[in-house]
Amino acid sequence: MKNILKISILSMVLGFSFYSCDDDDSIPNQDLLFVPTEVAVSLSRVSTDVSVPESGGQVVYNVDLTSALSYDLDVTLDVVSSDGSIETTTGLVELSGVGSATIASGDTTVTFTIDFIDDTVLDFTETYTFSIGSIVSSGSSSDSYLLDVSSSESILVTDTPDIITTAGDFDINLDWTGNTDLDLYLRDGDGSTIDYSWYSQPENITFLESYADGDYAIGVDDYYDSPLPTSCDLTLTFPDGQTLPLLDEATADFIWFQVTKLTNGSEVWYYIIQQ
Repeated sequence: MKNILKISILSMVLGFSFYSCDDDDSIPNQDLLFVPTEVAVSLSRVSTDVSVPESGGQVVYNVDLTSALSYDLDVTLDVVSSDGSIETTTGLVELSGVGSATIASGDTTVTFTIDFIDDTVLDFTETYTFSIGSIVSSGSSSDSYLLDVSSSESILVTDTPDIITTAGDFDINLDWTGNTDLDLYLRDGDGSTIDYSWYSQPENITFLESYADGDYAIGVDDYYDSPLPTSCDLTLTFPDGQTLPLLDEATADFIWFQVTKLTNGSEVWYYIIQQ
């Protein structure tokens, strides 16, 4: 009788043990494993241009969410320029369109349209880099969380050239009226004379295609220091036939024009400023 009781108790214990092992292997409650959805915030450029002109140039950016939210999200677009400032020395802001905008509840995108402004300063090419600044939400949700991917986008902004032409030599021609003698000079960025024309009328020199990109100077000199002003005609003639008159009256004994050459693919850009 004792042996039968022992066997019965042992069977109950083993049965409970097997039941316990099976219960440990069961699938847990799925609610205990809920993971919030990751919603990434990123910046992308809509326009495909890699460079835009400073005068009238425009670039469009989107701030995107990978999933819509149940609350509004305020985002700020920041910008820095390669020259350290987005203002000129006179305080003129070089662009418009940056700042804050709202991605409304249920939406996934907000668009920033950036317009560039001619600051009247010859700074050739600048790089503007845009990035997401602050992200401020009007609410929260246990269903999702935000991830800022810290993306940035850059765009080259170029001053509008005075002349866009094809590669090749261009002519510099000087003529005048009156009893005087004007001389014509071409100097490189170091101030060394690389071409000149004296004792003839008209004076003519050639800006060679082989000259490297950079700064040059065209100079007009009144050899006899004649009474001023002197009526004259200083004109540049480019390989594609374009002409650019620079001077119709000499009002000083020496007049200089800065000429900056910039090769842009198959085009050659020239920026010209009277010094």
